[in-house]
Amino acid sequence: MKFRLLSNPRDPVQREHWQKVKAQGKKSYILRMGVIRWGGTMFVVMTALDLLRNAPSSYVLDIVANLLIWPLGGYLWGLLMWHYWTYRFEKQVSGGGVSTDQN
Repeated sequence: MKFRLLSNPRDPVQREHWQKVKAQGKKSYILRMGVIRWGGTMFVVMTALDLLRNAPSSYVLDIVANLLIWPLGGYLWGLLMWHYWTYRFEKQVSGGGVSTDQN
C-alpha cells in the first residue's frame, strides 16, 4: 500500500482502497505493514549497521536483539497506523464533528 493512497480520506479512490485494506482485517494489516514492512526493514538496516560497527564476537547477540526488538516495534507501529487510518476515514464519514448525543 502506498502512503499517497491513504493521504486524503475525501478522495473516492482512496476511500475505496481503504475499504479493501480494512476488509482484509486488522491482523493482516498489522502483519503486512507493521511487522514485515516496517519491522523487517528496520531489522535489516539496524542489523547491518550493528554488524559494521561491532566486533565479530557480538554478531549473534546483535542479530538476536534486533530480531526481538524490530518485529515488536513493527507490531506496535502497525497497530498505531491501523487506528490512525481507521480514525481518519471514519471521521470523514461521520462528518468530523463532535457528537452531540444527549440521552
